[in-house]
Amino acid sequence: MFGLGMSEMVLIGIVALIVIGPKDLPGMFRTMGQFTGKARGMAREFSRAMEA
Repeated sequence: MFGLGMSEMVLIGIVALIVIGPKDLPGMFRTMGQFTGKARGMAREFSRAMEA
């Protein structure tokens, strides 16, 4: 996933926990998930348009 290993993912998680805080972290992950879903949908739609 994006060329990141497990150790890099853990480091990013720890930094996010320190910077953002434990209360706001679930909301941030939810927002990131929604953005990722929209980006995947747009990429899928673009691929289908190029195939057609």
